[in-house]
Parts: sequence; C-alpha cells; structure tokens
Amino acid sequence: MIREIHARSTRTGSHFFWAILVSWVFAGPGYAQVEVKAITGANMQAIKESYRKGDYARVVRDLTPLAERGDMEAQYQLALMYANGRGVARDQTQAATWFEKATAVLDPGAQFNLGIMYFERQGVPRDYEQAAHWFKRAGERGDSEALFNLGLMYDDGKGVRRDVTEAVLWYTRAAELGLKQAQLMLAGMYRDGAGVSKDETLAYLWYAMAAEQDDKDAAAERDRLAKRLTPAQYQKAIQKLHELQVQGHVRGG
Repeated sequence: MIREIHARSTRTGSHFFWAILVSWVFAGPGYAQVEVKAITGANMQAIKESYRKGDYARVVRDLTPLAERGDMEAQYQLALMYANGRGVARDQTQAATWFEKATAVLDPGAQFNLGIMYFERQGVPRDYEQAAHWFKRAGERGDSEALFNLGLMYDDGKGVRRDVTEAVLWYTRAAELGLKQAQLMLAGMYRDGAGVSKDETLAYLWYAMAAEQDDKDAAAERDRLAKRLTPAQYQKAIQKLHELQVQGHVRGG
C-alpha cells in the first residue's frame, strides 16, 4: 500500500511525496509550467524577455522592488527564483518568506509549496502543524496532492491528531479529483479492511478508477475483484464509476 507523501518535484526522499516546485509559465525543461497573471504590462514583458534570454539575475533584480512594494504575483515569482536557485543562490529561507507573503492571493500551488517546505524543513524549521495547515488551505482550493498529503498526515498523526476516519475523507476527496495515488490508497484499504471496514465493492471502484489511468496492477486487481462481486455489488460500483466519469474525474472508456 502506498504510504508516501506527495511533493511535486524531480527529487525524492524517504517519502514518495511527488514534488515539483512550480515554476514560471516560460520555465525551462524539467519544471512544471503554470500560467500566472501578468504583474504589470511593461514590467512583465521586460521580465519575461530577461527570463527567456536566461538573464535570471536581472529577473530577480526587476522582481525585487515590485515584490517589496507588495505586488503579490512578483512575490510569488521571486519566491520561485530563490527556491530554484535562478539568478540567486538557492535560498529556501528567502523562498519561504516570499511564499508567505504571496499565498493569500495566488493559486494553491504557493500554499502547497509552503506545506512541502515545512514538512521537509526546506529553509524553515520542520513544522508538521504548519505543513498540515498549508496542505489544508491548498486542498480546500482543489489541489488533489495537498488533499492526499493531508490524508497521510491524519493517517500518521503528524501535525494533527491521528484520525483514520478523517484521513479517509481527505483521501476520498483527492481520489474523486482523479489522483491515482489516492485511488490506490483507498482501494487497498477497502480491500484489506485496513483502518476501514472491508468493502470489496469500494475496493473495486477505486481500482477501476486507477486502471483508467493505465495502471496495469490496478487493472489486474480490478478484474480479480470483479469475479468476487455479486451482480448487485458490481452494478453499484459501475454506477458510481460512471458518475465520476461524467463529472470529469476519470476518463471514460
């Protein structure tokens, strides 16, 4: 059963924690590409041009006064420059400072990144309570990895009181948003009765959802469970799967 935290990045640690520090819309290879609003017309164009030319030091130089004047988008982008070591020495403390300033108005990616930084002690003291706080904030805004991470923290009792029932609620929200790791987590829990009442109908549902994302092991387990379900159980699972497909959480097929 999957037990690792998600961290969106190219590196991995003792936890799987799928981590990619979110980068700019015109980021280079190896970084996630996330659209952000323009800071201001002329300023943003000049900064983009500097970035495209690889003049990262100038990008930092131009972003800094904007960030210091309270431009939240500039604060977020400046945090990313520090986090990725572009134009400045990599400095997670500075990154955390600017992320803190920016998260109130930007997308949940900034809040997710803060959760990672507090969880993994990147430039800030390790603080599981703060990590859970930021994962919850990002998750409430629809970030499926944040929802999954929060579920793991409730499952393990890190930063929150251990509560498997609460963990299942967060896993379910992540799974319904299409996160395969959450689907596999729930499938295994319901198949084995680990922390929940054993329910092969729900186990089949979550394996079927994961199989829609080309997971061969999930497909094999789905097919094995299908032979054990009664016709009524199978129909119930298929009906729920179709509902989730209609909502756009999994591919039809």
